[in-house]
Amino acid sequence: MLAARLATAVVLIAGLLAALFYLPSVWLKLVIGAVVALAAFEWGRLCRLDAYRYAGLLVAAYGIALWIRSDVVFALAAAFWVVAVPFWLWRGVEARQARLLAAAGLFVLIPAGLAVVALPAQQVLLVLGLTWVADTAAYFVGSRLGRRKLAPSISPSKTWRALPAGCSGP
Repeated sequence: MLAARLATAVVLIAGLLAALFYLPSVWLKLVIGAVVALAAFEWGRLCRLDAYRYAGLLVAAYGIALWIRSDVVFALAAAFWVVAVPFWLWRGVEARQARLLAAAGLFVLIPAGLAVVALPAQQVLLVLGLTWVADTAAYFVGSRLGRRKLAPSISPSKTWRALPAGCSGP
């Protein structure tokens, strides 16, 4: 299983590197638009929406975002994460809030796709590399120390572990 994941990662990373460094800007925007469409389709399925319609809406939003200054899109996304998400998490996220989760996809997928086409390739690779290292470390630490399933229907092997009583964390 790990070998298949590593092989998939190698192929996808090679494709990403080729796209970032060799594709003309217009083609890179189209390729990333296709990636945003696939991600939106999956996000829509997770939210139990019409995934095709949701993907279409987000691809249209991505196309519009390409015409807006990227700093405006990034500022809107940052405001969402700084203002809305903490309030939302404080109140609790429930499965019946599928429409809110769908709206969150707009603030996750569109800025991510836009960042890939708007930022220099080296910055994109730095952010992705940090994310991959953190995710890989979390996987291995979780597989060794985790006890409770994080999201069994999405990723059956991911776990989390609460800190012992009296520990406040780092």
